[in-house]
Amino acid sequence: MRIVLLTLLAVVLSDRPASAHKILLEARLDGDKLRVEVAFDDDTPAQGARIVIENERNEIVAEGKADERGIWSTPKPVPGSYRIKADSVGHATSRDLLIGDAPKAEGEQPQRRKHETGKPWLKAVIGIGAIAVVFAVVWFLRRGRQQLPDEPAGSP
Repeated sequence: MRIVLLTLLAVVLSDRPASAHKILLEARLDGDKLRVEVAFDDDTPAQGARIVIENERNEIVAEGKADERGIWSTPKPVPGSYRIKADSVGHATSRDLLIGDAPKAEGEQPQRRKHETGKPWLKAVIGIGAIAVVFAVVWFLRRGRQQLPDEPAGSP
């Protein structure tokens, strides 16, 4: 039984770090430039993240690395459909981008998407709660074994 509980504990604890840092990507046109911002879900900039822009034929039209703020800019590509890819320390994401040829109205600002950061404190509470449940189960099982009376050898 102890091996089963230790295996369960190892699975629960080893599975969590893989989802600890989801990488997020935001792209917007800023005048004649395309600005790409990459960050982890805890709002830490993805410094040095590799960023690639591919056209519809999967040809690379631009590539670069994010600066210390997680930002990279490139000249605005010609109108068309693109896929922006970013990867950093084993985490990757991509986003489709459509660049049209219609001029923006005077003073119109690009819509900025907020990062889907999640709640780091909630992740910590859930992790600590999972550990507490495992320890409570182990404690309950060990306590139950100690309180079982020994049966006499001749009883049915």
